[in-house]
Amino acid sequence: MQITKFILLLPLVVALASCDKGAANSPQEGLPAVRAALVAGNYADATTMARKEATTHPRDAATQFELARAEALSGNRGRALDAIDLAVRFGLADAAHALDDHAFDVIRSDSRFVSLANRAAPAPVGDTSGSAQAVDTDNTAAGQVQIRENAKGTHIQAGDVKLDTNF
Repeated sequence: MQITKFILLLPLVVALASCDKGAANSPQEGLPAVRAALVAGNYADATTMARKEATTHPRDAATQFELARAEALSGNRGRALDAIDLAVRFGLADAAHALDDHAFDVIRSDSRFVSLANRAAPAPVGDTSGSAQAVDTDNTAAGQVQIRENAKGTHIQAGDVKLDTNF
């Protein structure tokens, strides 16, 4: 009788033993470690951890956002933009505000970033309520000028010069 129970439970025991004990069960479990590495300035470690999380949870917007931050701070412009694209596509919460993160300062003037930011916070037709929207974009010799208005005020950026107002 005991041998029969053991034989019946054997597939379950084998399946449990083959599970990767180091893998995170949810996308949020590994993200605090990524964030901690970013805060500590360990961008290479953060990028490695974020890539692993993105492999495990490829359709999670928060994971893609943290990957984008890590890639941007590591100087990987193309990979950062790819991850931002996925984060926005998968429904990044409050994307317009999230993309104001200082991690993206190095890629903010990139035309692809501007396009993604505009897609993240499109201006509704006829909306004057102060929701996030691109008001004016102009290409000048100094670089691209971006002006966005939202409920908190106006954000103006020309190259690496930024001005945020609350009026």
